[in-house]
Amino acid sequence: MEGTLDGKTFQRAIECDGTFGQPKGTRYHRITFANGMMQDNSNTFFGNPPSISTYKVQNGAILVQEEEGEFIQEYIINGTTICGNAGAVLQQVE
Repeated sequence: MEGTLDGKTFQRAIECDGTFGQPKGTRYHRITFANGMMQDNSNTFFGNPPSISTYKVQNGAILVQEEEGEFIQEYIINGTTICGNAGAVLQQVE
């Protein structure tokens, strides 16, 4: 798949036990794509704002632009699933 994922959202459920000041229960790691930008809320689990980056799809991978302007691979696309470098697996949602 080449091009864009604009308009798509991927997520995974994370069960939180209430440690480190996090609310107890199910939380969702979500990645949304719109207007050539990727928003990832994983930083919000640690009290930070979500990250927003320019992205592109190339050779079945999602490349995210770093502050220095360089694109690095963050996720691999596998059908309706994206798999992150750190092992996160997110499913596409409607």
